[in-house]
Amino acid sequence: MSQSTSQQDAAAVFTAAMQRGDLVRADEALAAMGKAVPPALLEPAADLHMHHARWTDAGRLLGRIVDQTPEQQLKRTLSRNMAELTEHRPELAARLNEAGNDGGYQITAAPSGKLTIMHTPPGSRSTVLSPMNNPEAALAESMRRLAEGLNTQKTIGIYGLGDGYLLRAVADHDPQPLPSRPRSVVHVVVEDPQHLTAALAIHDYTGPAGPIQQPRFFWWVGSDWEKQVHQAMCDESMIPFPQVCTMQGQAGDAIEQGMRRVGQAVSAISLQLQPRLDAYYEQLDRGELAAVFGENPPRAPRALVITSRFTTVLQYSARDSVDALRRLGWQVELLIEVGEHLQITGTKIQRLLDEMRPDMIFVIDHLRTEYPRVFPAKLPWVCWVQDHLPNLTNRAAGATVTQRDFVLTPFGPLYASRHGYPIRQCVALGKLTRIPQRPASWTSDGDDFAFVSHASDQPDAIVSELVKTAENDPQAQMLIRCCAQRMIDLYGRGQSLGTPHDVRLLFEDTERETGISIHHPEHRPYVIDMLFTRLNNVLYRQQALGWFADAADERGLSLALYGDGWDQHPRFARYARGRIEYGADLEDLARRTKINLQIVPFFCLHQRLLDGLAAGGFFLVRANTYDTIAQRLINFVDAHFGDDDAIDSVEAARQAIDRSQREMLDAELKAAEPLAERGDVIGIIQSWRRAGWIIPQQAVLPHFDDVTFDSAQSARQCIERFIDDEQARQAIAEAQRQNIESRLSYTAGLERVTRQIGQLIADEQQA
Repeated sequence: MSQSTSQQDAAAVFTAAMQRGDLVRADEALAAMGKAVPPALLEPAADLHMHHARWTDAGRLLGRIVDQTPEQQLKRTLSRNMAELTEHRPELAARLNEAGNDGGYQITAAPSGKLTIMHTPPGSRSTVLSPMNNPEAALAESMRRLAEGLNTQKTIGIYGLGDGYLLRAVADHDPQPLPSRPRSVVHVVVEDPQHLTAALAIHDYTGPAGPIQQPRFFWWVGSDWEKQVHQAMCDESMIPFPQVCTMQGQAGDAIEQGMRRVGQAVSAISLQLQPRLDAYYEQLDRGELAAVFGENPPRAPRALVITSRFTTVLQYSARDSVDALRRLGWQVELLIEVGEHLQITGTKIQRLLDEMRPDMIFVIDHLRTEYPRVFPAKLPWVCWVQDHLPNLTNRAAGATVTQRDFVLTPFGPLYASRHGYPIRQCVALGKLTRIPQRPASWTSDGDDFAFVSHASDQPDAIVSELVKTAENDPQAQMLIRCCAQRMIDLYGRGQSLGTPHDVRLLFEDTERETGISIHHPEHRPYVIDMLFTRLNNVLYRQQALGWFADAADERGLSLALYGDGWDQHPRFARYARGRIEYGADLEDLARRTKINLQIVPFFCLHQRLLDGLAAGGFFLVRANTYDTIAQRLINFVDAHFGDDDAIDSVEAARQAIDRSQREMLDAELKAAEPLAERGDVIGIIQSWRRAGWIIPQQAVLPHFDDVTFDSAQSARQCIERFIDDEQARQAIAEAQRQNIESRLSYTAGLERVTRQIGQLIADEQQA
């Protein structure tokens, strides 16, 4: 017998078995047919696969039907959805398979022709699950109600499925995401599994963008949905609770009440934990706590480091801090979201506090007050300020800092004078670098020059952005435009503004010339800061970049620009190389490049320079006013006062210096005026000394003068000296690398500040 004849016989057996309801024999015959199911049997064969919950096979056969009927399309959509549920959410698929379909839900057409669901409970009247039997209007109204929540990435609750259109629309809704958050987490609650099965026949929820695959969708299905949510929320405290909800159908109100009960249960856990935590830290002996921060702690100190996966660089800095603290003997837990659909909640934090009883909370760029009523007041809180963010740079923030809050920053005097932070709680710490794994040797055989930065914006676009910040003040807008244009013109003449002080002087000149002023005590410094950090930062970097682009073109050298947006820049697009990942890729780039560039309008020990030197790279550095005046002033202070920490302000220096030398002091203070933008200049340079940024009577880095430039001409001189001399480059890079590893590694920096925090805790009664 030929294979064709055998398959024909199997088809006949299958047909007969199906007609008499012998599904076992039909299944055997279907298996014998293999893939050669004839067109006439595609639908009954798919029905058999659906009966046995073989959804992938059912969908494959239904997909072969040409000119499908509406009923066949429904079957295929259901099969595809169920196949994906089986793969990605097997427990939910099993629940739907077990529930079956007793006919209580039927698919019908609304007057508009759109499909909807009709529910007929036993002994009751039928109800169409589209409000007003109008799926389009109902969907539009639901999306209108949810719009603000979806656009601000709030957690959404869909209570009851209705006709199913909303779920698909919410999955498809893709607002411009907030930079620090993904799209909204969505809770889908359906009391009756058969209701969901009906919706799965109408709507295609499959694919990476659909609500089945996306982990941000939480499905709670069945009469025991409340128990499911309760268990998940209480066991996995990172699931965010709905902030905005919509009721779909008659069950919506009851579901909302059930969700409220779950919320109360979660709150009860918090209420139970908080008094226990408060009591522990209240009775914790101050001397014991201070001792664990010391050089020979009586037990292993414990730290909880908190960060977020929704940051870019900061989460890596937090991990480097964890590694450093562990090397220093600390027991450390890192708290971070384990998925994009999860959040660090207060209950999660409290449980972790109760389990580990940390001696220190370590967070980057956030104060204790941003986590209300979670952290006991006596638990030391360490905030490492790496960015001057709005949540930190205001007097309300400074007023929240207590004896057990420690703010790590090299700009303590600035935070004290401008934002009201207690100067005692400001512990000097600047940027640090981790010590990466380096190969035993390497050759710099990559590009001649490389620069890594996202500062690719064009000035006109930045000006428009700055003007919008004053959209309710036309006078301020005009002043910002005038200042910005003066800055652009100044750079066009080959000049530059190296510090916020320079930008402030330009701002004041513009005020005098235009007769327009900003008098608000916080808005004025904010505008000046934005002109410096947003506009001047880009102008300064791109000016120096132009010097190297010109030199590269003239000499036939290569220039590589890494970061976002360079491929769109009218001058620098041809040098663009796209993004490069932080870590091993960036470290390898630093070693392979002959000359890396550090061209920022800040003190030179910027993160990129520290990390690049630690990786083994060689850098040319654009000289900045901060580099020279800070070193000059600390040398003067050291020569006249030694390392006396009591000389921590201009007033203290004036009181302590010999009368005959006051003119010399005044001359040094005059030269250091640009630093005054950051607070008391003596306080600033003493803070930088304690942070390890500057060392009296030493250059900021070995061979620093050899690798700095301040103009196109001096940049070319550096290029001529180093581009073909790998031996010189490696010797300088090695000396600088050893220097920063000894004073600015994570281990060295965190050892220094934890010791100081311990001393501050010990001295609390004298504070």
